[in-house]
Amino acid sequence: MNKPMKKLNTEYQEWDAHCEKHGPYRVRGIVINGKRIGGICPKCEEERMQKQQQEEQARQKRERAAMLERLLGSAGIPPRFQGRTFANFRVERDNQGQASALRLCRAYAKRFHEMMAAGTCLIMVGSPGTGKTHLASAIAQSVIIDGRSVVHFTTAGRLLRHVKSTYGRDSAQTEEQAIRSYLAPDLLIVDEVGVQRGTDAERFILTEVLGLRYEYMKPVIVIGNCTEDELRSHLGDRLYSRLQEGGGSVIVFDWDDYRPKVHRDERLPWRRVPPA
Repeated sequence: MNKPMKKLNTEYQEWDAHCEKHGPYRVRGIVINGKRIGGICPKCEEERMQKQQQEEQARQKRERAAMLERLLGSAGIPPRFQGRTFANFRVERDNQGQASALRLCRAYAKRFHEMMAAGTCLIMVGSPGTGKTHLASAIAQSVIIDGRSVVHFTTAGRLLRHVKSTYGRDSAQTEEQAIRSYLAPDLLIVDEVGVQRGTDAERFILTEVLGLRYEYMKPVIVIGNCTEDELRSHLGDRLYSRLQEGGGSVIVFDWDDYRPKVHRDERLPWRRVPPA
């Protein structure tokens, strides 16, 4: 036969205790059958909680830094442009076009969550060396660092080669899978559009990728080293118009190549922007 359980004599009491580190303190604890339970030094407990909080904050900071490093590393931003930011974009005196381009790109990056919701795109056209890729890279790094967004930076040539590589018998992807893979990033940046002036098949691939992102309301930044009319002709009136829906803007970089000036400017740090 099971023995009846012994009744516990429990009561709350207060008593004096001593901490080797902090000295005397008052305890309010439980006494069970004459045995005191409790007695943790409140200052020791406070220090333990602070240490635990600091360790958790440090862990979260490491995780954020690692995540940003992964996002920046996988974005495909060319090494030459990984240090290009809004802060080091050069605006020459009295050049309202450069100032306007910088302002529009800053606003696009700052409001990128709104841009994502509306599928708002951005078109940059103009001669080489006018800062289009600089500002596109600044947008990319800004939305990654500030919003943890996934960005993919590529050129039209690389995009075409990727899709056409699926035509081989041993390809692990189909053409459709390759095209749809460009739906994945929050922001797709396609540089050097219109440079190829390729076949109808190549234009079809490019318009399929851009058109698919339009249909799914996924933002795209299209960069062309050409005039606005030339880019419209390359993409077709229909797609060019679609890319401007939802508040999409066309930024025309109509000033001279200033790369030689920029390379002499000691304010430009040609290095990667460290995660914030």
